Amino acid sequence: MTVTDGREMDGAADEDDALAAAVSVAPPRGRAWRWLARLGLLALVVGGAVAGARAWRKAHATVAPTGLRVRLGDVVVKAQATGRIVPRQELFVRPLVSGMLVELAVRPGDVVRRGAVLATVRILADPVALGDARAQVEVARARHARAARELERARAQSARDLIAAQALDLAVGDEAVSRAELTAALGRAQLIARGSAGGSALRSNRVLAPVDGTVLAVPVNVGDYVSETSGFRDGTTVAVVADMGDLLFKGQIEEAYVGQLQLGMPVAIRVGALPAESLRGTLQWISPRATIEQVGGAAAGGVQALTASSAGVTRFELWAAVARPPGAVRAGYSASAEVELARVTQVPVIEESALRFDGTQAYAQPCAGGPERRVTVGVSDGVRIQVTSGLSPGDCVRERQAR
Repeated sequence: MTVTDGREMDGAADEDDALAAAVSVAPPRGRAWRWLARLGLLALVVGGAVAGARAWRKAHATVAPTGLRVRLGDVVVKAQATGRIVPRQELFVRPLVSGMLVELAVRPGDVVRRGAVLATVRILADPVALGDARAQVEVARARHARAARELERARAQSARDLIAAQALDLAVGDEAVSRAELTAALGRAQLIARGSAGGSALRSNRVLAPVDGTVLAVPVNVGDYVSETSGFRDGTTVAVVADMGDLLFKGQIEEAYVGQLQLGMPVAIRVGALPAESLRGTLQWISPRATIEQVGGAAAGGVQALTASSAGVTRFELWAAVARPPGAVRAGYSASAEVELARVTQVPVIEESALRFDGTQAYAQPCAGGPERRVTVGVSDGVRIQVTSGLSPGDCVRERQAR
C-alpha cells in the first residue's frame, strides 16, 4: 500500500464521520410539522372556549333594575285632530247674465263691502232668444192697440148712454192688461239685448258682492265668456268671497276619542305656518257619521255605504270655531287641534313602565324587595299614570325591563 492510498482512505473516513454527526443533530422534518399542527389546534380550541364563555356571560347577564320614585305631579290627557283653517262660509259669486267679462274691479286679498261691484259683463245676445223676444213685443203691441181702440169706442158709447157701465169697465180692464203685457215684453227684449230692463240701469250685468268680506279667489280673466246662473246649471264663478273674521278649524279625529268629546269643549289650535301663534277655539260640531280612510292613506271618494266589511282607519270630522283669529291667518292653513279630555293636578304619579298590568289590575315591585304591591291607578297620558292607592309619594318602585 502506498502513501497516497492511505491518505485517500483517511479522507473518506472523515467525510463519513461528518455526515453521521449532521444526521444525528437535525431532527426528522415530518415530526416538526406534526408539532406545529398540534400547537395551532390547541390555540383554536382555547380561543373558541374563551369567545364562547364571553358570549354566554353576555347573553345571561342581568341588569340591575333601576328605581323610580312616586312623586306629586300633573297628568293631562289630550286628543289630537289634524285639519285646516277655513272660513265658515265661502260664497261663490256668479253672474246673472251670460256674456263677455269686460271689467274686473277686484283681485284676491281685497276687502269688499256688500253691494260692491266685482265685475262687469257685456251682454252677447242670443239671436234666437232675441228674435223671439222681439216677436213677443210686436204681438203685445198689437193687442194693446186693439184694446186701446175698444176702450175709446166704449167711452164714446158710454157718453151717449149706449152701453152699460159694466161693458166700459171691461174695456178699461182689457186695456190695462194689454198695456202691462206690452211693458213686460219690452223689458224682456231689452234684458236680452242689453242686459238691463226698465230703470235697472245695467244692474243685471254687474256682478256684486253679496256680503262683507275678503276676496279669496278670482278664477276668471277679462275677455272670458261667462255663463249665467239658472235653475238648470250653476253659472261661471267670477269671485269667491268669505268673512275672514269668522273661521273654523275642520279636522279629523280618531274614533277612540270621539266618545269622550262634548260640544263646547275648549280647543287649542296650532297653525303650522304660524308657530308663534296659539289660537283658541270651541268645539261646535262632531260628525254623526264616520269617514273610512283607506290603508293607502286616501279617503273613499263621495259618500260610501258603511258595512261590516268596510276596511280602513275610522275617523270622525269635527269643527271648532276660532276665537279672535289674527289677521295673519289665511284660508286653507294646515293646523292641529288638541282637546283636553281629563286633567288631574298635584297627585301621586309614576311612570307606567314601573307597573305590571294584569287585566285591569296593576302591581308594583318595591326597590327594597319583597312581594309585589297591588296598586290602584287613575288617569294616564300614556307615559305617566296617577296612583290613587297602594303607593305614596317618595316610595321607590323597580322599573320593569322590556322583554
